Amino acid sequence: GKAHALHMPALEHDPSRPRVEVFEGPWDGMAYWEVARRSKRGSDGRLEFTGNPSVSIIADAIVLARPGCNVWREEWTELCRGKDVTIFDDNDHPREYPEDSGQYTMAGTDGARRVAGLLAGVAASVRFMRWGEDGYDADLVSGFDTRDWLTKGVA
Repeated sequence: GKAHALHMPALEHDPSRPRVEVFEGPWDGMAYWEVARRSKRGSDGRLEFTGNPSVSIIADAIVLARPGCNVWREEWTELCRGKDVTIFDDNDHPREYPEDSGQYTMAGTDGARRVAGLLAGVAASVRFMRWGEDGYDADLVSGFDTRDWLTKGVA
């Protein structure tokens, strides 16, 4: 009976931050937040460890995680007003849906596009990560996500 909830680190929520990074699923959002708040750009542009979250790569960002690729509640849109938004969804391979319909969907990419459309005209800018040229990477398993990339890496 409860509505879907948006996940965010409450202590890190600062509405004055100019960027919002939106993840598919709380585990991806938490994994990214944990790594990114301890990472900064070095003088050569590469990532390096920092013990100071105020200089991290997300010091100017709000990290949000929605419950799934097809979930976006209208009231969450306000959190993105005037912000530069990046959407990170899973590497979902195309699948026929509905079955035997001849129509194909890539849940993660399609969900990111839908949310981007809902934020157009509200956010300062909206972009979404593409795992490959067609929106997915066939060399990675379907469902591969940000948490997998952070914990396992890409071979």
